[in-house]
Amino acid sequence: MKLHNLLSEPLVLLDRQVHTKDEAIQVLIKAVQSRYPFPLKSEGLVNAVLERERLGGTSFPTGIAVPHARLDFLNDIVVAVLRPAKPIPDPVAPIRLVVLMLTNQDKPAVYLNSLSSILKFSQKTEAFERAIHAGTPKEFIELIAAEDYDLVKVVTVEDLLTETPKTVAPGTTLAELIDLFHRHNLSYAPVVDDGVLVGEVALGDILKAGFPEFTAQVSSLRFLKSFEPFETLLQKEESLLVRDLMKPVAFGCDPSASVVELCFEFLQKGRRHCPVVRGKTLIGVLSVMDILNKVMRG
Repeated sequence: MKLHNLLSEPLVLLDRQVHTKDEAIQVLIKAVQSRYPFPLKSEGLVNAVLERERLGGTSFPTGIAVPHARLDFLNDIVVAVLRPAKPIPDPVAPIRLVVLMLTNQDKPAVYLNSLSSILKFSQKTEAFERAIHAGTPKEFIELIAAEDYDLVKVVTVEDLLTETPKTVAPGTTLAELIDLFHRHNLSYAPVVDDGVLVGEVALGDILKAGFPEFTAQVSSLRFLKSFEPFETLLQKEESLLVRDLMKPVAFGCDPSASVVELCFEFLQKGRRHCPVVRGKTLIGVLSVMDILNKVMRG
């Protein structure tokens, strides 16, 4: 199956007067309901999509939004597209295309591969611009078909990578590292030098830097009642560098690795993050939370 096979002219709505993503969702749901006799009324469908919207993460920097919901009664995937007459304001980027996806609870691979194909299309600037300016629904679908995306069954690590990873350099100070972790709610960062992955650093490595070396030999620190370790960290944060804290990369994966394969590695190695590399070049980071958010609750 190809990506364009999921599209039909009646569900490609061009130049609609909508001012918010929620308005676009309501218009798309109404169009879907007029074509498919779903057991759930429009209001229920809208609520299902908006419930997923509250979790965030359905708008992308390329100017595309992909609101979606997983529904028990669906046997397949339904896709509807809306091009607003004017870009819709959004914190991520002005939305130029809204792609509604409704799929079955038991078919995450179909949804993930469809989502991956749509995002890849939006990243092809020239092709995406042509689609944005298509004169008719038929022309829009033909432009998608020209890219010829296969909806493969195997979900790869690359399919789940949507953001540029936050990285640090060996010369980054401890203060800068702590600020980065705090600002972006991180607990892990790859260490990159001239584009090459050279190590990794985690929150545990930061905390460990505050404790005296002898504490590694004792079984309990109940005798240590003060905030001395944290005070030590604060005293060191301008002079201690990431190269003093970082460790060799414990394991990484190729972007072509399957998500199931990576999950197994997470379980076997007790890890929560995996740098994704092509050769020695870092292209992303996948975490157990990404799998939760994008596969189990995508």
